[in-house]
Amino acid sequence: MSAITNLNIAKNLDNGRCRIANAAAGIVISARNVTKKFRLYDSPYARLQELLSFGLLKRHRDFWALKNINFDIKKGETVGLIGRNGSGKSTLLKMLCSVSQPTNGTISVSGIISTILELGVGFTPDLTGRENIYLKGILMGFSKEEMTKRIPQIEKFAEIGDYIDHPVKYYSDGMFVRLAFASAINIDPDILLVDEALAVGDLRFQQKCYSFFESFKEKKKTLLLVSHDLNLIKSLCDGAILLDKGKLVHYGQPDEVVDRYLAILFQDAHNGPVPVEGTIVARKEEKVLIDNTVVRIGTGEVDLEEVSILDNNDNEARFISSGQYFKIRFVVKTSKDLINPHYGISFRNNRGVELFGVNTYTMHLNPSPLKAGEKVTVEYGFDCQLTPGDYSISIGIADKGIEKKSFYFKEYLLSMQNVLQFKVVESLDSIIFNGYFNMKPIVKISKSS
Repeated sequence: MSAITNLNIAKNLDNGRCRIANAAAGIVISARNVTKKFRLYDSPYARLQELLSFGLLKRHRDFWALKNINFDIKKGETVGLIGRNGSGKSTLLKMLCSVSQPTNGTISVSGIISTILELGVGFTPDLTGRENIYLKGILMGFSKEEMTKRIPQIEKFAEIGDYIDHPVKYYSDGMFVRLAFASAINIDPDILLVDEALAVGDLRFQQKCYSFFESFKEKKKTLLLVSHDLNLIKSLCDGAILLDKGKLVHYGQPDEVVDRYLAILFQDAHNGPVPVEGTIVARKEEKVLIDNTVVRIGTGEVDLEEVSILDNNDNEARFISSGQYFKIRFVVKTSKDLINPHYGISFRNNRGVELFGVNTYTMHLNPSPLKAGEKVTVEYGFDCQLTPGDYSISIGIADKGIEKKSFYFKEYLLSMQNVLQFKVVESLDSIIFNGYFNMKPIVKISKSS
């Protein structure tokens, strides 16, 4: 068995970590000590009072949207920008494309940059879609003749039909984002900034956009993407930046950055008396996944003492054959009384994308309460229907059920992300299939009369 207590804590979730590179390394976006301050007024009258006083009266409050942001993005990188609402993501993107200017600090961007910001930015409501395309192209330095050549491609990608010749103020959100995305990508940018624009698109349009992102990456162009879709960030991006309360919390591998973000979300949802904290736990195992760290998120009131992957004969296993039955067994010790404890488990692929997750609450089970000092052994069993490849296991413990409105547990006691790794190997008895899972198909074929 693998003793969790033998793992070494490497570092805390410190603020302000970022990677710094020099210009010779092909940097196309660089931010140095970027700070943005806004003045907030309680009313238009308060603003007018301050203006008419010629600086003698102060009727505003300073709001620091960003504080000393530092990072570099290289040519060809795809970087995700994540954080809670109000963390400064959109403010940063607006400064990168010069819609807004920093209060302090410097921003350097090298190359043709195109942006898809929130709905309404960049288009004039009373102009038609076609007129807005021409206007956008002229502002980007293209001639009318050049834009005329590009319009058929934009129309084809946007798929809004005759609405392209109607004023955009009559567009639905979906039509608006289709035209904005199509016009942004068809000016052949070196750098593309996207701010959560795809959330209003339908499934088919989203698939077209994701396909474009992949081809954009293949051309070694640079993409900065704001999204709340954490699986998209982990599957598409080479790196990720986490902002919180205007500060850069971490810049690194997507899987690790997303886990740090989850720690912040758990802190928000947790209602217990002891705060949730996060640490990175170092592993000495050979790296097979994109991220070689275990992230521990919890209150310190519950410990995961042991965790193992076992075959049907209770032998420890790290190689599982397709179709083979296996078990995840872990031992939990609590230092506090647990009223209604629940135990969860999830699986991630080699890109950190969660493929399956479940817990005793969602399985409609009701584990027994625990007294302080007691231990419990939890065992999950599975038929391995995953495609051959590398996977990691994450384990979580919570108490007191789920808040119905938010679907978050009332007390998050412990979450160990990527605590163990294993490999699924092909079995001669298993079918060959595409995708992530073997859906165990049943086929019936009969001749028609």
